Amino acid sequence: METAKANGLDPRQYLEYLLNQLGQLPVFPTEEELAVYLPWQQVPDKKVWRDQEA
Repeated sequence: METAKANGLDPRQYLEYLLNQLGQLPVFPTEEELAVYLPWQQVPDKKVWRDQEA
């Protein structure tokens, strides 16, 4: 969660996003499949970003 915060993500929204997305991966995902969910890989158009006005 601290890494999510350090990367400008809302920790709660990021965790919800992960729980929703990771359940859709294969039983044994590859490193490449998992790497796209790391906090520093998230792009600003995802809903996990903190409100910039806060």
